[in-house]
Amino acid sequence: MSSMINTTISSNISAKVINSTNKIDIYELEYFGISNLSQVLSNDIQNITNELVYPLLQIIISSILSISISIFLLIKIPLITLIIFFVYMLLYYFFIKTSKNKIRNNSKKTAYFKAKFTQSASEIVISSRYLKNSIKSKKIIDFLKGKDKEIKKMSAQNNFLSTYPKFIAETFGLLSIAFIGLISTIYSNENIISLLAILALSIQKIIPSLQSIFVAISSINCNSANIDRIIKFIKLAEKEVYYKDRLKILDRIGNVEIIKKIPEAENKIILLKLNLDALDKKEKLNFSITKNEWTGIVGRSGIGKTSLMDLITGMVIPLDDKKKYITDKGELTILNNLYNNFIYLSQFNYIPNCSLIEYITNNTYEYNLNQNIEYVSYLLKESNLFSEFNLTNEKDLFKDLSENASSISGGQAQRLNILRTIFELKNFHQNRNNILAMDEPFKGLDDKSKFNCIRLLKEVSNTAILITHSYKEADKLCNCIYKIT
Repeated sequence: MSSMINTTISSNISAKVINSTNKIDIYELEYFGISNLSQVLSNDIQNITNELVYPLLQIIISSILSISISIFLLIKIPLITLIIFFVYMLLYYFFIKTSKNKIRNNSKKTAYFKAKFTQSASEIVISSRYLKNSIKSKKIIDFLKGKDKEIKKMSAQNNFLSTYPKFIAETFGLLSIAFIGLISTIYSNENIISLLAILALSIQKIIPSLQSIFVAISSINCNSANIDRIIKFIKLAEKEVYYKDRLKILDRIGNVEIIKKIPEAENKIILLKLNLDALDKKEKLNFSITKNEWTGIVGRSGIGKTSLMDLITGMVIPLDDKKKYITDKGELTILNNLYNNFIYLSQFNYIPNCSLIEYITNNTYEYNLNQNIEYVSYLLKESNLFSEFNLTNEKDLFKDLSENASSISGGQAQRLNILRTIFELKNFHQNRNNILAMDEPFKGLDDKSKFNCIRLLKEVSNTAILITHSYKEADKLCNCIYKIT
């Protein structure tokens, strides 16, 4: 029964955390950080049973037993029971009070160092070439060794602080029995044997119960940082987003003006339109996306291209069909087709340890993988990756990539990223306005690879937004170009 209750409660907590990942605002998620999220998903929710649920059940069960024994003793020997109960409560209150802050501080430091260990692991793998002959490598090794020793020291302190009251409590119990026996002998009490037997048996049962309660409380304190991290993560999903604050992103976006527009076709459909009625007439923000057109955004680094993309794709604020917002810069009007669906393609993407076909299809089910072998092979061949990876047949599609594509080049990793987006576009709901949102997706690709990827993207995406530093690239690919200055 205890195991079933434990599993049910901890599974519900884990489900709450996992469901929160899709509800958290993207900016809050980025601020929370990769290392903290890694700890939440790989450590905290996996150990929530031992960190919180089991200790709480232990407190409840041990408290029931302790209260039952105390009631029995109050009936049999009320005065002695009250004295012993008061002393025990005083002792354990002192133990909890003196150990709580130390244990919690150790827990907080340990959680912080473990998050740093996760960061160091990522840096060791991703920056291995840089670290090979860099002074930073020695600093990382020294940090890991030093903090590992500190973590073990704090763990030993917490273990001691969680167990030492047991010996004091047992000593007090034995002294209590000896004292009662001595007093009873002096006053020649005929019930001494039965009283001592009742008391000895009761203390024998109540001390482990009280110790279990103390250990459970200490366990919760030991893992308080992990529990706090889970609570913080869940609260992020419930946090109210104030759009006025979010729209301060406009301060990061320069003036947006159209610099190229192919003559309008008849019956064109505007899928999204932004217009800022600026208080300062020198400031301009007018932008629109037309169905079946590629729209380019150009401008120097740091001028706000990605910020504008976040506004367009609904990352900053959810997009309704029509909405007006009062901002520090003026009134912003957003007209949006509710059937719009943005599919994001950036220059950075994490590649996990999985097979080629699993990565491209975003699927692990054997039936679905087999159904898509032909198309995935086509994509790999057209992008030249089939030959570059020395693939000889369809079975080779199930070969594993190393985590974060450490066994392949940056250009190959980027092409895989593009192929996965192409597969998603091809298989997404065709009754929606699928808009490909690209943030410098061809950075680092040679001309031939870029040409092949663009051709494949054009096969599945009629409507797209392209962020690029290159006006030449935008002019070649886009029907309409906006420049941010």
